[in-house]
Amino acid sequence: MAIDEKNIPFSVAERGQTIDFDPAVSIQILNPGPQLTGDLNEDSVVLKIEYGQVAFLLVGDAGISTENIMMARYDLDSEILKVGHHGSRYSSGASFLTAVSPEVSIIMVGEGNRYGHPTDEVLDRLRAIGSRVYRTDHHGTIVIATDGVKYTVTTTRGA
Repeated sequence: MAIDEKNIPFSVAERGQTIDFDPAVSIQILNPGPQLTGDLNEDSVVLKIEYGQVAFLLVGDAGISTENIMMARYDLDSEILKVGHHGSRYSSGASFLTAVSPEVSIIMVGEGNRYGHPTDEVLDRLRAIGSRVYRTDHHGTIVIATDGVKYTVTTTRGA
């Protein structure tokens, strides 16, 4: 493994840790827990990033069982959600989305992917909570900028 071969220092992300990045930015690790499940999706690193009044929740590929664990432990309310598992039916449960209540949801997904992501089921759940959905397959690169009070969303294509 390159890390071992090149003696690169690293640490393993674990639920409850924080990352010191900047005094104005709070980064909290919400997943994985101390005992890995062995499922690469459920063991995805999940981060909640807060800058001023704007919060981002980056869910990786975590599924509904991990969402349930996080809901029981954390305040997930966030303006911006990076939707879990590319919008597959195994993530973004209705109660989780209600807990997050994102104004904007970003789905990172390849155009015409063989999995059919994002699923209509997840898109319907996002619409039901009133979240504006941006998808990399439709909008290209998606950039969210914030001053800690307001945020803007810009894309390289599409509205």
